[in-house]
Amino acid sequence: MRRHPGITSQLLLALIALTFRPAVAIAQDIAGARDYPGLPRFHGSAIRGFQSLAFDSFLLPTGPAAHDVSGNWQIPNALRLEGKVTGYVYVLPPGTATLEVFRNYQDALQTAGFATLFACDDDDACGDGGILAQRVYAGSHIMQNGGLRSAQAAMYGSDIHMLSARRSADGRDAYVSLLVAKESAMGGADKDSVSVVLHVIEPKPMKNSMEFVSAAKMASDIASSGHVALYGIFFDTDSATVKPESAAALNEIATLLKREPGLRVYIVGHTDTQGGYDYNMGLSGRRSHAVAEALVSRYGIVPDRLHTAGVGFLSPVATNATDDGRAKNRRVELVRE
Repeated sequence: MRRHPGITSQLLLALIALTFRPAVAIAQDIAGARDYPGLPRFHGSAIRGFQSLAFDSFLLPTGPAAHDVSGNWQIPNALRLEGKVTGYVYVLPPGTATLEVFRNYQDALQTAGFATLFACDDDDACGDGGILAQRVYAGSHIMQNGGLRSAQAAMYGSDIHMLSARRSADGRDAYVSLLVAKESAMGGADKDSVSVVLHVIEPKPMKNSMEFVSAAKMASDIASSGHVALYGIFFDTDSATVKPESAAALNEIATLLKREPGLRVYIVGHTDTQGGYDYNMGLSGRRSHAVAEALVSRYGIVPDRLHTAGVGFLSPVATNATDDGRAKNRRVELVRE
């Protein structure tokens, strides 16, 4: 086994006891791909997909998929994490047992200090393994590697096994999402091969690179274009509670409205494309309403001057394919009535 940074001699001895041995890959790893430090690969596997996102969100299940009251599949128990997301797709040859691969990864993760948050081996335990996998491995987490193996494993795989785990060390958390599935819908030499889709999520706060917008700048933009985009109003992930760090932006909005007593505005919430349509429409609407409530309760703005709306990801100002683009799309806008 190759020595990875951060692996102790004790961990090496433990891993040697597993089937994680020096990989004699069935194909070459794609260019630029390396195993995550401290996490070995299953014997005989090759990296077919790899990506490293400096900042993104990731839905990590902590329980099975389940039907809601309308009969639609949901993931009621999950963590929505934000930070660095590193993804891998390993492929193994036909004849490899998915359960053996999954159990070896469970042992290796435990040895590396990860505690299991949730694991399931079949549809009874997963709720629906295919649904669970499709919700997690979606959007930016479908790795564009030519064969789209991460998408195939999630959408067309059989004998699905999934795991979510967490490690806390030196005051820092790391999370793992693991999917092991047989590529039963594949054709040719890849039919019935096994895919391992592995993501490591390292939570961290987003760097705030947006410019502060003063009341004078808001007035100027509204006068010239009818609206102004604001990036200084902050919410926690999946939350519509306005964070204390938003005080400076709220002060400027209140100053604008008090300087121009005849001005009436729509407060419009915008999101990126992470998550479904209904989810983002609801979240953006709740956030716009929370901003209006803050202006009324903290600054005495007359409620009739404020209208709220959420448009989700329907009005992007940048691409949702990059971290910077998604950051620009997550905003609150003031629109003149």
